[in-house]
Amino acid sequence: MNKQYLKYLLIELILIIFSFLQFAILKQYNVYLYILELLAVVIVIRFLNPFDLKNHFNKKEALLVVLIVCLGYYAITYFLGFFIGFIKSSFSRSLLGIVRNVFFSISFIVILELLREVLIEKVRYYKSLVFLTCVVLTILELLFSISIMHFASRRTALEILMAFIIPCFARNIFLTYSTFYFGKDISIVYHLLIDTINYVVPVFPNISEYLTQVLSVLHPLVMIFVTSNLVIFKRHEKEDFITMKKKRIAKNVLFSITFMFLFLVVYLVSDIGRFTILAVGSGSMEGSIDKGDVVFIDKNDKKYKVGDVIVFQYSGTIIVHRIVEIKDINGKIYLTKGDANNAVDNWELTDNNIKGKCKFVIKYLGIPTVALSEFLSE
Repeated sequence: MNKQYLKYLLIELILIIFSFLQFAILKQYNVYLYILELLAVVIVIRFLNPFDLKNHFNKKEALLVVLIVCLGYYAITYFLGFFIGFIKSSFSRSLLGIVRNVFFSISFIVILELLREVLIEKVRYYKSLVFLTCVVLTILELLFSISIMHFASRRTALEILMAFIIPCFARNIFLTYSTFYFGKDISIVYHLLIDTINYVVPVFPNISEYLTQVLSVLHPLVMIFVTSNLVIFKRHEKEDFITMKKKRIAKNVLFSITFMFLFLVVYLVSDIGRFTILAVGSGSMEGSIDKGDVVFIDKNDKKYKVGDVIVFQYSGTIIVHRIVEIKDINGKIYLTKGDANNAVDNWELTDNNIKGKCKFVIKYLGIPTVALSEFLSE
């Protein structure tokens, strides 16, 4: 290891220690202090370790891609809102509250991306340090979320860290990738479009928690696939046309497969078609379906019989239980029971109550969703 690698490894480790001390020692998170501390870190690294900016790939094309994809994402999700409904924003709607939240968000994002740039430009030749930079900045962003939400308990703060760490890490993967190839400007624009708009708009599409997590993870990964075409073209623009065309075709095939997979996930989670999936949030079916499992539901299969596992709604709650008896009294009446329960459910269901029949179970896939749902319901 050379001296430069060790120096910046030490800087990264100090940032990690700083982050955990910030989390462990402070009983109340002060957003003003946190932003000023990060600004001081940027100034120290920037001026004690001057650097020459590398020539980045075409920023204008990358900026256009970011704008199109982000605006397209909002257009699609808000269009879906007309079918699935909207919910009011939980952020302050007063003018002072909006200005305060937007100011903090913009300040933090600009400082964080400046820090990302000064680190990336120095460690870009060391893949391990680039990855470590992504991890460190993910931690810093999660701590900012805690500071702006003002959680009184460190236990509560830790729970939300665990719930949002994967989406936040996915976003920082793209931001690090973007800064590496296109510079901080593209990362700032993307980060602002994804985060700051949340404090401005009064309503959001009533998308399920699971789908929100899925989109939060997949959206930055799609951005990497899209912008990577610009990188490939720039890298191979001097190669012969046939070689470059083959590489672009391979990239586009990979992107198409990924897009179809994402479309399938969104289709199943959004509950807009025949098939849908649902994360099981209780242990009433343990033995056959455990808490945290995901059930695949066919909403068009109406031929119910004793022994079928069905998904139904009762008193506003979605329940997954097994049919144990069917009565034919002026129409079919279904009695259900959870496999782990001792008694039959004390309600009678009709076809109107039943959402669909469970076709198969995917083990453990819904554990993050259940954990987040339980956290939000506390």
